[in-house]
Amino acid sequence: MLRQWDDIGRAADRWNLEIIRKYEIIDVSGADVHLNSDFRQMLHEVTLPSVDGIVAAAMDRITRPDSYSSFGIWDAFVQHKKLIWFPGSEINPAQDSGFIETIITGMMAGLDRRRILQNTQTAKEANRRRGRCPSAKHTLPQGVDFDFKTGKWCWVEPFASRIREAFRILIAEQPSIRSLAARLGYTCERTLYNQLGNPIWIGIREYKYRRGEKYPSKDGRQRDRRKVLRGSRSG
Repeated sequence: MLRQWDDIGRAADRWNLEIIRKYEIIDVSGADVHLNSDFRQMLHEVTLPSVDGIVAAAMDRITRPDSYSSFGIWDAFVQHKKLIWFPGSEINPAQDSGFIETIITGMMAGLDRRRILQNTQTAKEANRRRGRCPSAKHTLPQGVDFDFKTGKWCWVEPFASRIREAFRILIAEQPSIRSLAARLGYTCERTLYNQLGNPIWIGIREYKYRRGEKYPSKDGRQRDRRKVLRGSRSG
């Protein structure tokens, strides 16, 4: 972010611009930025007579489209004849040259994002086929670990023994999950419930990815799963 603000400052100095409002949109993909409320507010303010346009570090900081609807953000610039400034260029989307440049550079930014995602998922799939962990360690349940240097899986104590004991008691006595969790020292019964349902305990490590499919997002922010604040992992 600091580098981007430096680029914006250089653009403002070069084109003799006065910055009247700054927007810093975090944790929003360039493909979904047009869904963000702050970004929509910025587009609204661009249409005001007192505003001449926006300043950005690069085109991919404005949009990295993965659908045709993403290109609609340029309508405000064309209809109200607003400009876009970067450190190395000034673009007027209402002119033919500017219209072409915004579409092409935006498209290239989107294609670059698609290429990065494809390479990342290809690498993960290759690791999965080799029996390695294809994702980060935080996706593994308590009691299981993977050494990326040696390529070896291992159990982690005391969590592995505790889940092993949970299976033994569950099969032998068939208690409720709540009473079993309290008996084994779990601070949250849901933790035990999730662990018992994880197929990794019977030797199956599932890695799911549906190309091009996303969970519904709110305000354009990434939402692969519900975010949970991580503290002690003793529960």
